[in-house]
Amino acid sequence: MGASRGVDRNKLINILLNKDVDINIIKSLFAGVRFIKSQNTKGYCWIRGNDSTVYTSIKIDNKSIRAHRVSYELFTGIRLTYNGCHHCDTPACINYEHVFDGTHKNNRDDAIKKNRMLDLYQLNVLRKQIKINEAAGNLIRLDEVSGIDKIWEDNTNEFS
Repeated sequence: MGASRGVDRNKLINILLNKDVDINIIKSLFAGVRFIKSQNTKGYCWIRGNDSTVYTSIKIDNKSIRAHRVSYELFTGIRLTYNGCHHCDTPACINYEHVFDGTHKNNRDDAIKKNRMLDLYQLNVLRKQIKINEAAGNLIRLDEVSGIDKIWEDNTNEFS
């Protein structure tokens, strides 16, 4: 399966075996992994599980650890200090080349840069629009209750 999709699963497993990684950890990490072409980054996402939008975990010494963190640390030999953030924006991906060590702020800035999250300025603009729309809604309800037909006559542009 892996070789025909551009990724050789056996080669990956051999890399870890040569690093003296416990075979049970390797089996747990690669159980059910699918290799799909990444939309956002070079190479392939190594997807664990059926849902690419959900983080997956494996048990090591009775502790549940996020699989992308395990993969990164096993392949690079570097322990993640902060968050294991994804360049590919795919939570279920365990490709160590798609993971970087970043703070919550780094992860948020990355999401804003990729237009997956609003920055504070955009959020404040949205909040103001919501307040204006609530005010307009209150006037509409007032119009319906009181029967006033021309409530918008002088305020046509104020709430648009």
